[in-house]
Amino acid sequence: THMLLQRRMIDTFELVTNKLAVDVSIEEFLIGPAHSMSNRSLGELDLRRQFQAIVLAVKHPDETIDFPPNPHTVLQPGSVLIVAAAGDQMKEVHNYFVTSTVEGG
Repeated sequence: THMLLQRRMIDTFELVTNKLAVDVSIEEFLIGPAHSMSNRSLGELDLRRQFQAIVLAVKHPDETIDFPPNPHTVLQPGSVLIVAAAGDQMKEVHNYFVTSTVEGG
């Protein structure tokens, strides 16, 4: 029964994304020590407002995982964000993580 339910959820996701012609991708982003979001909360990052992206989970350096993540979760150096976004938005999210480093970092 569990396998059937899981398959059904995947089919529904594919149907919705195909019907809306949305190219959704899921990527991981590492918070480096020099990243501007290091030691700040997930709520401050607010990827949903900035890029229409959703943080699905946060993997912490101690290997614990917040799923779903709490907006009050503090992003430490070494935290990994698992993010879902449409193709164009994902490019913007990627650029944000590549360019958002603290000066001198």
